[in-house]
Amino acid sequence: YPQPCDLRALAVGGNRLTGTLPDLSGCRGLNTLSVGGNRLGGEVPSWLGELSELRTLVLAVNDFQSTLPASLSRLTQLTHVDVSGNRRLTGPLPNFAASGATLQSLSARGCALGGRVPASLGEMSHLATLC
Repeated sequence: YPQPCDLRALAVGGNRLTGTLPDLSGCRGLNTLSVGGNRLGGEVPSWLGELSELRTLVLAVNDFQSTLPASLSRLTQLTHVDVSGNRRLTGPLPNFAASGATLQSLSARGCALGGRVPASLGEMSHLATLC
């Protein structure tokens, strides 16, 4: 099990970080995870769905090569998601509306996502940007 931590924000975008995301599931108060513009890869970890305070998730312009975990749909505080530019990111979008999240922006340009766009996205009254 990962060690508990008091980290509230991790913003290390635009570097040359490689490997996979370290297990931060012990950081229950994490509200910002921004690792865009690196060289991170592997699967988008399902433990992200355990970060109940997460508001901003930026995984853009990396080399993630999996589906977006359904566990993301449990994040009730989530407002901004950017996974754009991960060309090997596949599968459907999670049903973000299921958690009652007040998602304001969702960007998934330049991915290989497939399936239907969840109809529930149209019910998200705070969603201003979908690209």
